[in-house]
This record gives sequence, C-alpha cells and structure tokens, in this order.
Amino acid sequence: MVWVGSLSGEFSTKATWESIRYKRNISLLDEFLWNSLVPLKLSFFAWKVLRSLVPLETVLKRRGVPLASCCLCCQLEEELVVHLFVTSPVAREVWSSFCQRFGIIDPRSTSVSAMVLTWLSSTSVISRDHIMTVVPLVILWFLWKARNKALFEGEIFEAHRVVSLVDGFVKQLGAAKKLLACYFRGDIRDPRVGLSTRPVKRKTAQAVSWKRPPMHHVKLNMDASVSHKRAYRGGLLRDSDGRLIFAYYKEFGELDVLMAESSSLLHGLQLCRDLARGPLLVEIDFKSLVGSDVSIASVQYVVSDPGIAFLTFNNGIPRL
Repeated sequence: MVWVGSLSGEFSTKATWESIRYKRNISLLDEFLWNSLVPLKLSFFAWKVLRSLVPLETVLKRRGVPLASCCLCCQLEEELVVHLFVTSPVAREVWSSFCQRFGIIDPRSTSVSAMVLTWLSSTSVISRDHIMTVVPLVILWFLWKARNKALFEGEIFEAHRVVSLVDGFVKQLGAAKKLLACYFRGDIRDPRVGLSTRPVKRKTAQAVSWKRPPMHHVKLNMDASVSHKRAYRGGLLRDSDGRLIFAYYKEFGELDVLMAESSSLLHGLQLCRDLARGPLLVEIDFKSLVGSDVSIASVQYVVSDPGIAFLTFNNGIPRL
C-alpha cells in the first residue's frame, strides 16, 4: 500500500496531521511582524494586539472578572484595544508624531491592523527589517509599557514620554550598529537615517604561492605564533630550484607576538649562517617586524659580511 499523504509514500503521523489540519492564509501583517531587529517579545506582543489578546480590563470583563473599565489617558471611554493603541488622545499624538517624521499622511485609522498596514504600504521598498516595519512594533510596545506604568505605578500617561522611549530604542539599535543603510531604503527623510551603518565587508581568503628566488639564491620562509601564552616558531630554507635545504621548529615560553616573530627570525638567520651559502632572501608575513629595530639588530648581529647576504621582505623593502 502507498500512503498518498507523503511524497515518500510511507505513513507518518506528521504527514497525516498536515493533511487534515486547517490552514489559514498568512496575512501580510503576520509576515512582517517577525524580524531580527526587535526582541521576540515585541513581535509576539504585536501579534497579540492584532488579535485582541492583551489583558485589558474589557478583555478581563469578558472572562468574568468584575472590573470598572476606564481609559487611563482620557478617563472617558472603556479601555478597548483600538482605543488604547490607536484612537485615544495619547495614541493619536504618538502616531501623528512619527507619521510626520516619516512623511506619512496621518490616516486616522480606526483599527490597529489598518494603522500598521498604512506604515507597511507607505514605501515601495519594504522588508521585515525595514524601519517602516520596526517603528510600529516599537510604538505598540511602549504604549503598553506606559499604560502599565500609569496603572500600577501612578505615572502620568503622556504622549511625549512614549515618543521619547521609542526614540531611545531606535537610537540604541543605531549604537549597536544593527541599523543598516538598506533598512531605510525608499525613506531617507527621517533624521535617524544617520544612525544607520553600512554592512561590514567580509574578508576573503587570498591564495599565496611560494615564489622561487633568483638563480644561485636561497630563500628563508619563517613564521611564529602565540597560543595560550606560549610562543611557537618554524621555518624552512629552499634554493632556487625549490629543493629543501633545512627546516626547523622550536617552542618558546611566554612571549608576545613581536618577540616571537623576531626570535624566529633570529634563529632562522643563525641557521642560515651555519648551513647556507650564497645570497639570502627572507620572507615574513608580520608587518610590524619589517623595519623595526629588532629585525635590523637581528640581521646585523648574524650577518657579518653584507656581501654574502641580501635580505628582502614580502613588502619589497630591501634590508642590507
């Protein structure tokens, strides 16, 4: 028998559940609620607001909790979801303030979903992390925080406090370098576009090949590293045909990177003095060592006859 509920033809409870469960279409709002710029709790809270699942007094009354519901900002109407987050005097002033900054015509919406959709449709270039999707979520969150401060701590429910909190949150995103320039694409009117930063370019690996020295020359390649406060060094000497003349490896005690590189260079030059003949080229990959007093002193100490040693580094600067 073949189970048509799965592509493999094998029966599974997952495939059965997918075939019988009810699926509703994902709305535009649901798609843009979740983004990487804001904490997950802000996205989840906005999802609850759009479904009237926040624990307002009117919601608790419907669940059998006896309460006298009254809006904390106007003291005139019941605390409904649309009133608290859209139509109350405080909410209207907050939304109007940010609509003016972003060049959005204040829609005077009568529902939370209509207000958020106005922001999403205000630019032709929109994405989950666009500033037009972030600001509405942050406004909803801080309206709720200000409402709770007024209810439980006796603070005044004022629009300018909410605006200040939203501004502070966006500035923190900018200080953390989370606001990329592309998040303001299609909307450069808001002054906070100055908080954006360009994405960091990733460094790409570059292949480096060994180049043989001129005829009758020898080349010393050496390197050093420091790991767990211990230094290690190594190197090898080859002739113009690429034949290995010698190689070395040695461990040090506690040294910094500069001393490890210079000690490795000194040890390699000492070996070249005893084991190699002919003009010598040295290649290293530590820029701080090139031209330093340590490297020059090492060369002068080891090479007594400048006529038999010609040192060059990978940046093309000749020594001796």
